[in-house]
Amino acid sequence: LSDKESNRHLGVVASAIGLQSQHGGSLVEILEAVYTTIEEEDRLRRDIQTLTADNRISAKVLLALPPATLIVVSLLNPGYASPLITDPLGQRMSIAGVALAFVGWRWLQRLSNPEVVA
Repeated sequence: LSDKESNRHLGVVASAIGLQSQHGGSLVEILEAVYTTIEEEDRLRRDIQTLTADNRISAKVLLALPPATLIVVSLLNPGYASPLITDPLGQRMSIAGVALAFVGWRWLQRLSNPEVVA
């Protein structure tokens, strides 16, 4: 049953029922304990999402800022940013900038999605 469903909590419930059927005990008490554990885990995940929201927003802003700045500068002063595209050194600098922006974005993504070890 657990393999067929995508619900991440179903495996825990199936294991609890299996253990109860093999070893006995009160199914109600076991399921209440599982329910409490699942609720606590979900609450912790929501808290983590709330506490890391600023990192997720920062990652999006930092990724969008360089292209937006380039577009605004190009619109206000045509030709000002053309060395970034036409000059070989400018092209290398542009590639390095894109690579560093991606690395920074990925780093902030990892910071905003910490592993929770239960």
